[in-house]
Amino acid sequence: MTTVDTIAQAIKEKKALEFAYHGFDRVVVPYACGLTPTNEIKMIGFQIGGTEKLRFYTAADIAGVAFSDAAYREATEEDKAVFAQLSKIYEQI
Repeated sequence: MTTVDTIAQAIKEKKALEFAYHGFDRVVVPYACGLTPTNEIKMIGFQIGGTEKLRFYTAADIAGVAFSDAAYREATEEDKAVFAQLSKIYEQI
């Protein structure tokens, strides 16, 4: 299964993910995955732990992605408004 497949499955099943990203371990609740206007595949998700906030993650930079037992956090309407920054959405909550 590819990284994008794992992200899409986590979105469908409302599961958190854990992975390495730019040298740091992350636990993230994924909300959407798609293509940006610059043709990069990005995931929009809420980072749990550390600085908890909504962030974009470049799929190609995600390493060792796996499902996490971390609690799921529902997306707010404010979170969902950010999805419009993707030019094509592959999967979203």
